Amino acid sequence: MSKTIMHSVVAFGLLSFAAMPALAAGPTASFQPSQAWSVATANLSAGATPLCTIQSQYNNGFVIGFSGAEKNLKSMSVNFRQDIFEPGKTYDVSFSTPGNPPQSLSARALNASTLSTNVQNSKGLYKTLKDSTAFDMGVEGNNFRFHLAG
Repeated sequence: MSKTIMHSVVAFGLLSFAAMPALAAGPTASFQPSQAWSVATANLSAGATPLCTIQSQYNNGFVIGFSGAEKNLKSMSVNFRQDIFEPGKTYDVSFSTPGNPPQSLSARALNASTLSTNVQNSKGLYKTLKDSTAFDMGVEGNNFRFHLAG
């Protein structure tokens, strides 16, 4: 009897350990836009292509923003509304959309609460986002899913 219990405990432990990477890789929190996306343009210099920006606040208070020009995504920013970053420091982030492999990117802390990621060299990211209903982002072991409808 004790052998059966021990085998069960070992089997459960091995199954739990095997499932941990899959659980850790997925989003741990999921958020929806709480406001409509706002769209604006900015002319950075005379004669340059205007930069289009869109942003929305989410139901957890985070603010997500994208900027780009001529169907090319240039940057993505997330204001986490908490002073958790060291301004100017670079952080590793992962970015993916459901059904696609994650991309490892670097993000720079614009201030203590906002990370900005240069995504202009991320191949196909604009199309992937345009065709998706959500994106996943991982920062410092925290994984989030941001739904795009709203």
